[in-house]
Amino acid sequence: MQKINNTADKKLASRIEVWHMFDRIAKRYDLLNRLLSFGLDVSWRKKVASHLPAKERQRVVDLATGTCDLILSIFKKSRSINSAVGIDMAIKMLKIGKKKLMKKGFDGNISLGLGDAAIIPVKSHIVDAVTIGFGIRNVVDVEAVLKEIHRILTNNGRIIVLEFSLP
Repeated sequence: MQKINNTADKKLASRIEVWHMFDRIAKRYDLLNRLLSFGLDVSWRKKVASHLPAKERQRVVDLATGTCDLILSIFKKSRSINSAVGIDMAIKMLKIGKKKLMKKGFDGNISLGLGDAAIIPVKSHIVDAVTIGFGIRNVVDVEAVLKEIHRILTNNGRIIVLEFSLP
């Protein structure tokens, strides 16, 4: 195995390690969230929708979308969302999320994409809200992710972070 020498290579290796870990736990992820939060994660996700900007026809990006619980919750609670995209690095999590979207009838309204929060595959200044639920703690370079989020947000855009730990 090749030795990792520079900081960029170490960050990439760490991101890949996190991504593989989430692929390994994908089938148990929702249960783990319920157990770790004593079931409060469901109401917390509903609360996120109340923090969306007051605007019609919103464009929303959900980073670290996982199995799509947050993006489904905000889409159900807010009638002002025009389009939503969920992005995650773990393909197995996205597969579970896709099944949920289809089962709930949202697969035509919400699209999913494989991607990294540090390199969001979205044009600049077109997103009204970016959400990230239980994912910021797993980001290797928080500053880079926040800069990338800032890049895609409109002038009055909003980031909403849902997390277990203290900021």
